Amino acid sequence: MFRKTWRSCLCPEGDFLKVMHRDNVELVTDVIDSITGNSVLLRSGRKLDADLIITAAGLYFQVMSGIAPKFNGVRLLPGSHYTWRGTMLESLPNIGCVLGYVLQSWAPGAEAIAKLLVRVIKSMEEKKAIKVMPVLKHTKNMPRKLAVDMNSNYFVKAADRLSKITGEDPWYGRTHWIRDLWSVFVWRYRQGTGVYRSKREQEELVRYL
Repeated sequence: MFRKTWRSCLCPEGDFLKVMHRDNVELVTDVIDSITGNSVLLRSGRKLDADLIITAAGLYFQVMSGIAPKFNGVRLLPGSHYTWRGTMLESLPNIGCVLGYVLQSWAPGAEAIAKLLVRVIKSMEEKKAIKVMPVLKHTKNMPRKLAVDMNSNYFVKAADRLSKITGEDPWYGRTHWIRDLWSVFVWRYRQGTGVYRSKREQEELVRYL
């Protein structure tokens, strides 16, 4: 039974996919063992002669461009916190990250997140709130999954830098466009968020809404 998960490649007019069907093109899926002066040696033992090698998979993935913000004097590392609906970090107020999809087209995902954050901002204005942040009451024994569901090497190596999810609403990562739009138009604003309406409330325990 075929169980592999592949990312689809979308391109205008399908020109890239048409090239892949030429007689002089071969697509090889394997693990690189080593590289010599003019060839690539694969783990399967096969040798691929090459005139040119393009190293296009050496990404260094960072959340928030490597910025580690402080809140109440405590430095918050994204990899140590859960993400709320794939955009805000628990215990970090008034900050949201706009990210697209890695398994689908980037732009629709970024648009869905932008609309979600606009709704958060409008809700703050309606409540005259000065601060809003995701609040997770208990993290002990909670599932700690990567917010990005990918097993590419650059994501695996970045596991300690990626925010975490429980897999349950609202502490989930980016999944697909329909679910994210559902979050924009149907979700309950109060679920998983704490709002401070005054400086006094800032000094007190978060009021869970």
